[in-house]
Amino acid sequence: MNAETAKKVNELAKSLKDLHMAASTEEAYERAKDIIMGTKSKKKDKSISEMMREAEETEEKEIKQVKKEKETIIKEEKTELHELKEELEKEEKEVKDMQEDLGKIKEEEKKELEKHADETEELKEVEEEIEETEKDEELVEENLDMAEEVQKE
Repeated sequence: MNAETAKKVNELAKSLKDLHMAASTEEAYERAKDIIMGTKSKKKDKSISEMMREAEETEEKEIKQVKKEKETIIKEEKTELHELKEELEKEEKEVKDMQEDLGKIKEEEKKELEKHADETEELKEVEEEIEETEKDEELVEENLDMAEEVQKE
């Protein structure tokens, strides 16, 4: 085989392999050699139309497999998205409940502060009354002391 023929055989072998018309590089080379040189290999030869049909079948199988894998991935993604959505809804409800609880706590705290303010005001009033009572008591004692002196005189 001369260099030009060898080049043609190698190019055809590569094409046969790329088109899935041969299962291996060796098979592609043998077929290309048979086609270019017109010799018969030891294996049973297949016609080009037969090889094309096999290539198409192989391609269809690969396409079906890819579609099946895509469908599986899509199904898994949908399931995961559904689970994430449910989890998000649950967390949103928890946040809402916490906000309501916080509102209640703030309201109770406000009432307690108001109550404390009222108690503080009452305490101031009581302290003022005590001071007035103490002043009144001092005045009464002074008046008593004066009255006792007046009686002694």
